[in-house]
Amino acid sequence: SQVSIPSFGVKLLEREIGDLGGKSALLVGAGETGRITASSLMRAGVANMRIASRSRARSKGLAEDMNAVSVPLETVGPEMATVDIVITCTGANQNIILKKDIQPHISTRSSDIHILDLGLPRDVEPTIADLNNVRLFTLEDLQRLQDEHQKSIAEASEKAETIVADAAVEFIDDIELQPLLRDIGESAERIRAAELQRTLSKLQNIDPNTRQAIEAMTRSMVKRILADPIQILKQRKR
Repeated sequence: SQVSIPSFGVKLLEREIGDLGGKSALLVGAGETGRITASSLMRAGVANMRIASRSRARSKGLAEDMNAVSVPLETVGPEMATVDIVITCTGANQNIILKKDIQPHISTRSSDIHILDLGLPRDVEPTIADLNNVRLFTLEDLQRLQDEHQKSIAEASEKAETIVADAAVEFIDDIELQPLLRDIGESAERIRAAELQRTLSKLQNIDPNTRQAIEAMTRSMVKRILADPIQILKQRKR
């Protein structure tokens, strides 16, 4: 099934961070991709979300829909001093988050900040990845995750096909073997019944309970005698 880029992005963050429940996030970009990203973050349990955009009206509208807080784009740097996650998807044609603007705020952190740049071209200046406490991910990282996802689907599908094929072969073999097994069973039953009758005719004054006990014993004996040969036949057939 198809999964959106923002959804993959959130999965990548979950793989890197763990459970996002209770984490705080800054979303930079309030367009359609931003809306999908905000929804994905909410589903992942992010409790505190701030939204910034080049259009303040758009960020306010999205924030209202997502029970988040709209913040001015100019405050992205200070916001990075405290949030756990930053995701950008502005659609700008150049970097809008620059190293020189956020370095003073990042340097005050005591824990890692995870930044996911969904922009094409990139929203985040690549050298930001060189800062301490910064984990920067891009669309290239998502492509690798998607490749792994597709590979796992293909492997699961191949395994399922093998299981189904093996089961089908086993089923067909059993069907082909059934007439032979039925003939063996019927032949054994004829012999058992004839021998039992011959033996009982020589015995006198047998009460019904004893007769039933002998009958049950002969049936059990035939069943046990045939068990191993039947199993060998099934194994050879496969």
